[in-house]
Formats: sequence, structure tokens, C-alpha cells
Amino acid sequence: MVQIKYADTHYADIYQLQFVAGRNLQPSDTMREIVINESMAREAGFTRPAEAVGATMKLWDQQVPVAGVVRDFDAQSIKAGARPLVICSEASTYYSYDLLLEPGGAAVWQPAIQQITALAKTTFPDKQFDIKFFDDEVAAFYKYEQELSALLSWSMALMVLLSCLGLLGLSIHATTQRTREVGIRKVMGASVAGIVAMFTKDVIKLIAIALLIAAPVAWYAMHTWLQGYAFRVPIQWWVFAAAGAGAILVGLLTVSVHSLKAALMNPVRSLRTE
Repeated sequence: MVQIKYADTHYADIYQLQFVAGRNLQPSDTMREIVINESMAREAGFTRPAEAVGATMKLWDQQVPVAGVVRDFDAQSIKAGARPLVICSEASTYYSYDLLLEPGGAAVWQPAIQQITALAKTTFPDKQFDIKFFDDEVAAFYKYEQELSALLSWSMALMVLLSCLGLLGLSIHATTQRTREVGIRKVMGASVAGIVAMFTKDVIKLIAIALLIAAPVAWYAMHTWLQGYAFRVPIQWWVFAAAGAGAILVGLLTVSVHSLKAALMNPVRSLRTE
């Protein structure tokens, strides 16, 4: 499958396509030559892009020479990757115009857009006219990923909140059940830091067990999801280490409040209560 892109000689300038061999298309309103990408050159059997320049290819019933080869670029989502591509001039198939606006934002663009709209409606009164920005078109490729990211962010925040509430309840229960033990330890000379460490040790064990279970599942889920992209980053080990450190930190902050309160309690009061 080869993607055909109809464009004039200015297309490469507007989108800053990089030529690795040959030259750009000459101005023409009919298909007299073509420009291909690196993937197309490889599919055609050329080992080097320069070998494709000057060769002829058959498009439908016409033999046309290759004028140049451009570096692969993503014309669609990066899920698809770079496909074999042919760029040629054929004015009868032009259905859109790509315009390069000067930097400046809506305040600068609005007069230009109004002039373009008026000119288009005058020149093509029977055609539907619509303006789309290139960055909006690219963002639409990843609308699902953006919505999924927002959903996961809210879900993660909710799960962290529920986990903190669970740890808080566990901390309250543990300190209540071991009030007498804390008093005895303080009378025997235990430090505040030692008592806090006694309570947090059990919490760290639970978080470590949860990480051992969750990390392989998370790695497999992310690895499977990334396989849907032609270009993807490797999953680094430090991501899981950072997540584990963050989970332990949140757990310690949640538990340490009641642990510190229990450690600072007057041992006479706790023993008298028991």
C-alpha cells in the first residue's frame, strides 16, 4: 500500500521536508515527476536513496521519473508510522490549500483568515469552505490518548485518596491496640523515633508487597499498550523505583501523624488508661 499525496512544489517548503537525495518538484499542474520518501525507496528495492533519483515508476498507466527522496515523516498518527509515500503534482485533484501564517496568534491571524475566507467564497462559491489548524489536526490523532490520560489521572487520584484513608484507619487501629505497649517501651527508655519506626515498619512491608504485585502487572500493561505505536520509548526501571518511593513516602506521611502522636503521649497516662 502506497500513500499518494497530491501537492505542488511549495509543499516541501511549508512543512520543511528534508531531502536526502535529488531535488524538489518543478512547478507543474500535471504529474510529470514524483518525490518519494525513504520507505518508498526501500520498498522499490533501492539500497540507497540516491539510487532512486532518475528511476521511473509506474503510477496507474503513466511512467514518471523520481525527482527526489525525502526523509520519512509521519503524515498520520505515530501508531501507523512512516508508510511508503509518493508526492506528485496534479492540480485536478487539489481539494485543500495549506497556508503558512506568520507567528503572532489570533490577533494577527484574524485579518488574514477573513481575507482568505472572502477570497475562497468568491473563487469557489459552490464549494464548502472550512479552516482547520494543523496543530488541531495532529492533536485529533491523539484525542483518545488524551481522554484516557485524563481518566487515569482522576482514577489514580481517587485510588491514592482511598489508600491513604485505609492507611490512616490502619494506623489509628494499630496505635489504639498498642497503647500499653508504647507506654511500657517509653518507660524502658525507647525513643520517639524508635516507636514511630515500629509502627511504620509494618506499613512499609505492606507497601513493598503491593509493589511486588503491581510492578509486573503495570510493566506488562504498559508494554502491551506501547506495542500499538510505531515509535515508542523503552520502559525504564527507574519509573517503578520512583513510583515505589512515592508510594512509601505517601504511606509514611499518612501513618506518621498518629504514630508520632502515640509516641509523644505521656506513658503514665497510657498505662493508667490500660
